[in-house]
Amino acid sequence: MSRERRLRADDPRTVQTFVRDEKGRITKIVERQTTLGEDLEDQAEAQWLADEIRRWARATVQDVREVFTMMQRDDPHPPRPVTDNDIVIPADFLHEDADADERRQLVVAVGGALTCAFDRDRALHADEWSRTGISTLTFTARLHDVSKAQALANVAAAQALAT
Repeated sequence: MSRERRLRADDPRTVQTFVRDEKGRITKIVERQTTLGEDLEDQAEAQWLADEIRRWARATVQDVREVFTMMQRDDPHPPRPVTDNDIVIPADFLHEDADADERRQLVVAVGGALTCAFDRDRALHADEWSRTGISTLTFTARLHDVSKAQALANVAAAQALAT
């Protein structure tokens, strides 16, 4: 009679992290020692972040569609390429002590999420996109330049001015 060993949170585990370049190609593999519990927490956090990025990307694309539809309604013009969209990634998606690799990885992930969101939205709302006056759309995703603390201070200052 054999008994299977149950997994425990403190079981050792080796985790591989893939670092990718702007085109999504793997540039290096980083291995680190951790425990099963910490690995599961990291996976849950990564999935939460991916879900948040996906929700944000879909909302951003919806905003773009609605704004360009309104602009086309107010000032009609023939369809043309739009190439000057600078989409700022919210500071909430990055922890304050993130290194350059983490920052680059986030930009790549957000760029991919935005591309998927644009493709999905164009498929679901083709009739509305035909009324935007956009023939092609090019965008650049970039990180927010201020820290979370500065961003919160900016929001607090703006709220104080509004009251």
